[in-house]
Amino acid sequence: MGCEMRKSTKYYTKIYLMLISKYVKARMAYRADFLISLIGIFIENTIGLLFYSVVFMRVTYIGGWGYNELLFIYGFLVTASSVFHVFFGNMFNLKTYIVNGDFTKFYFRPMNILFSFVSEYIDIKSIFQVIIGIYLMVISSNTLNIIWDFQMVLLLILLIISSGIIIISTMTICASLGFWVRDPSVIMDFMLKVKDYSKYPMTIYNKILQLFFSIIIPLGFMSYYPSLLFLKNSVVRYMWIVPFQLIVSAVYFFIAVFVFQKGTRFYEGAGS
Repeated sequence: MGCEMRKSTKYYTKIYLMLISKYVKARMAYRADFLISLIGIFIENTIGLLFYSVVFMRVTYIGGWGYNELLFIYGFLVTASSVFHVFFGNMFNLKTYIVNGDFTKFYFRPMNILFSFVSEYIDIKSIFQVIIGIYLMVISSNTLNIIWDFQMVLLLILLIISSGIIIISTMTICASLGFWVRDPSVIMDFMLKVKDYSKYPMTIYNKILQLFFSIIIPLGFMSYYPSLLFLKNSVVRYMWIVPFQLIVSAVYFFIAVFVFQKGTRFYEGAGS
């Protein structure tokens, strides 16, 4: 079993690296389009930061949180979101594949359907978001006097990946509803708007919303809860968040894969 798993992991890793290389070469053939996309990402994040700046011109704290603390949370979310956009960005196109009947081709490929589908499109430009997110976390942590060592950096990477998996899972579930509903893009657009609420501390919401954003739609685990470990000198106090973060990411990813697989069986059974 272990040997087969290692062979399978090696097989998919090799294929994915080949696809990345192929896709980068294809994107570089249209450098102007790629550059415009990067400018679009920069403008989008600049607008978000300007909104923060305007708000903090009027107030000093929001729910007990200062500008640089919210900037760190924002940077964490941007970095975690890029994990979804880079590796699972094709979820935005699932509806088109289903409606056009193009999704059928994934059943005939000698690999996992989910892997085959998401690897069809790799959003290379969203790697730029990682740079933006890391920059925001660095400048805010310098102001907040957060001391980084090797273990802290590893912990940050682990939590960013787990948050990225939670975002991937949430968006995959929404996109997979396209196997049953006519237009899942409405649901995905709604979820993207809801995800914006994770830019802010959960403490600004009432208890009911905090519970809702922690269990039903895990917004808190996308940025706020993991950021707590690095803010307000609270690494030891909030270390319990790490196992919870990993459990939530694993559970939601399992649910996302389950829903997607259910959808593929429904799509196949319907003879679409």
